Amino acid sequence: MQRNDRSYKDLKQKQKSAIADKTYKMHLKFYLENQRMPDATEMNDICKSLFTAVQSLAPKTEYEEFYKIVEKREKSYEERILRDIQNGIIIETLMAKKHKKTPEEKAAVAKQKKQQRRARRKQEIIWLKKKSCKMTDFSLLPVIPPEVHRMVSPGRKWV
Repeated sequence: MQRNDRSYKDLKQKQKSAIADKTYKMHLKFYLENQRMPDATEMNDICKSLFTAVQSLAPKTEYEEFYKIVEKREKSYEERILRDIQNGIIIETLMAKKHKKTPEEKAAVAKQKKQQRRARRKQEIIWLKKKSCKMTDFSLLPVIPPEVHRMVSPGRKWV
């Protein structure tokens, strides 16, 4: 569907989820600052600020439609906000930006993962060497695909 004739309902789930996260964060910020949920006028201000982002994604969306969606979500937000506050969220942690890794940090993590993989492979090799390979142990025998098996024994039919 083209961008200029999309409504909110036509957005992808990931886009709706991002909008819902922004809505929740705005409600949480308001609650942390004022110790209460927003009233109708404050709710209207929150919706207006969010509506600009929605309008850029889905121009066909009407404000009233979006307001009803946010209003419906608000009922569950208060419980979620109270839970988050009990778990220790504060306004500083909400406003703090996530730390982006530098190229050196990324390289160090990649190197550590590579070393772990090598160590795991060595352990597997040691384990396989220790394990006695008997002919009754069919899990270690290679599986011959039907095409190759026909080449090896053309007179026999593969069942």
